[in-house]
Amino acid sequence: MNELDEIRTIIEESKLKYKNYQVWDLASTENFNLEQAVSELPFNIGKGVWKGILLNDDVKLNLGGKHALTSANVLCINSSDVIHNFRISLIGPDVLEISKKTVDFAMMVLIGGKKIEKSVLNKLKRTIYLSNEIDGLSLRSISRKFWYQISNILYDKQVSFKHIGIAFIALYLQEFEDIIESIEVVFIIDDEDAILKLIDLEPKIKKIYSEAFKDKIWKYAKQRDDCDFDWECAVCDYQSICNEIRNIIKLRENKITKLKDKNEDISGCR
Repeated sequence: MNELDEIRTIIEESKLKYKNYQVWDLASTENFNLEQAVSELPFNIGKGVWKGILLNDDVKLNLGGKHALTSANVLCINSSDVIHNFRISLIGPDVLEISKKTVDFAMMVLIGGKKIEKSVLNKLKRTIYLSNEIDGLSLRSISRKFWYQISNILYDKQVSFKHIGIAFIALYLQEFEDIIESIEVVFIIDDEDAILKLIDLEPKIKKIYSEAFKDKIWKYAKQRDDCDFDWECAVCDYQSICNEIRNIIKLRENKITKLKDKNEDISGCR
């Protein structure tokens, strides 16, 4: 069984177990237009529309958390036929139906395209960790754990997972329109068994990306090439530590340069 089949099996088992799910097949909607759907979203999307950081009092809902399960995966297939284009699936309660502050959360972005090459796999994967392109949706990370946060303001706009799914689809197509032929988004809320199975599947999916060529474009969003966190520096809790290390290295390099210059001056006087 390949990775896509395993994901499909987990989704179907979760549907049968909870019977609380919704499917939005946007492509089958009469006269569906993605640009119009984006314009009707209750929030803005695009580079820099959101600062990416929320204070605790500003958070209405944690999708995953420090003590909750979180899984976010991108699976790319070199075929468009096996991906349900413009489909958004939600298993579990919608945003406004969630009564808890923190829920177990999983999101999968399934992408199909014959032109998808190894050189872009890592960038496709990391796009799921958006931190500033959906107004009011933040990404928090700590100790190798991450989760999404919905702000009070975004919640008050009657946001739904359908809206969030449309936003992710649009952002992916803005960046990779030339290679994405079909795209599907799946959300699973508060199904511990299903999310644990997806977490167990992550090493198998990550192996696909680790074997791919490193995407050089991403290095401009990452300050250290040796960092193996999937998210960008702007939302990482270790950013201050990295800054200190970088400053120490810079001071050391400056000191070495000065010593070399001094030694050259001394040798020149002999």
